[in-house]
Amino acid sequence: MISDASEIHPYFPFIPDKAAVLFVGSFPPIRLIRKTNNYSSDPLTTIYNSYLTRNRKRGKDIDFYYGTSDNYFWKILAEIFQKQLDNKEAIIRFLEMSDIGITDVAEVIIRKLLDTESGRYLLPDKIAKPYDKYRVSSSDTCIVIQKPRDIISVILKYNYLQRILFAGRLAYQSFRKYLPSSIIIQNNVMDIDNRKIRLIQLPSSSGAANISIGACQDYKRIKKENPNYTIFNYRVDIYRSALKPLL
Repeated sequence: MISDASEIHPYFPFIPDKAAVLFVGSFPPIRLIRKTNNYSSDPLTTIYNSYLTRNRKRGKDIDFYYGTSDNYFWKILAEIFQKQLDNKEAIIRFLEMSDIGITDVAEVIIRKLLDTESGRYLLPDKIAKPYDKYRVSSSDTCIVIQKPRDIISVILKYNYLQRILFAGRLAYQSFRKYLPSSIIIQNNVMDIDNRKIRLIQLPSSSGAANISIGACQDYKRIKKENPNYTIFNYRVDIYRSALKPLL
């Protein structure tokens, strides 16, 4: 059920007619969706206002997928394709010219709130006074999908799609969760509409994922061999490998 706590995706899927690759993420962060509301004093609005005060929309934010300035997605693709992708118009042109589509796995979500006293995450309808102990976050770990996007219809519509790249664990796991049981996936290859589409899970491009990537054994092995190797380098290498058919 969609409630006042629900967030509806602000962007339509962007998919060029001959897209060969489709990026699928989870859901946009709070500061690209909500605005500070000074005309309501209900507890949930107050909690979101507190978050938005601490995480104000910045001048370099882009009103599009992965648009917050602290997300590395467009920086990664800019590095791989040697393009300047620092505004929406440049990004749209790049996607069209590169036959790359982009969407998210969720259409409507609700976010769990952290109880800072107990360390538990609760749905908004479960919180109780005092309300100032609760915090909301844009992290994927807080997202509960109320309505998934129909990614299968997208796949069926765009006949040139060869692979789907999932930007993070939640996107991949949610896609698999809501997949019709009639569709078979073996070795991360989906058989659909007499086509075989490869599925690849990538590390999240969010800055919040830096800690988990830094703890990854593969990254630590490369870092040991090359002390100048960074988490950004690691993301670029993995994304480049997944995009090889376009390069």
